[in-house]
Amino acid sequence: MTDTKVWVSTAIIDSILHPNDAKKKPRLGMHGSIGVSSNHDHDDPDSSTINWGWTSAIVLEGGKTGDDGGLDGNSAIKIEVEDPQSEFHRRVVEVPGKAIEEGAVVMMNYHGDDDDDDDS
Repeated sequence: MTDTKVWVSTAIIDSILHPNDAKKKPRLGMHGSIGVSSNHDHDDPDSSTINWGWTSAIVLEGGKTGDDGGLDGNSAIKIEVEDPQSEFHRRVVEVPGKAIEEGAVVMMNYHGDDDDDDDS
């Protein structure tokens, strides 16, 4: 079985994980903005996280696909963030169907996978 890979708005993840803070913090727009924070490990140059408004994830549960193969906005999905540069890396989050319907979760497209052979 192939994993369903998606892009998820970091603003929606943040609002799910911190529902009481959602009204206090300004939300990132759908286009995001770049934010860099340090994880305070000064010996490791890769210890900072980057928030550009979106992060990659896999769908663990739910997400009935519609006739076009896209996610169905009528049901929630459980995702796991797979982005080592994200502050949400390896977090498991249940995203409501409404967020899918509003465009906060989109299918990931694939370009140049292993079958791409330019030497022919």
